[in-house]
Amino acid sequence: MDDAFTLLRQAVDLLPEDAVAENGQTVGDVRRDIELQEGEMVLDVLIEIADVPPRV
Repeated sequence: MDDAFTLLRQAVDLLPEDAVAENGQTVGDVRRDIELQEGEMVLDVLIEIADVPPRV
């Protein structure tokens, strides 16, 4: 069974590389937080990124 951080990595891999949260955090920031095992921070940023409308 996958651990939570493996699942978070898979979720981040679905994002476009240029996705940015309103607070300026990027996909790269999320990957760094995963490596630091900051699970709550990762979830917060993923939620923030999901709330930003896609660029057309």
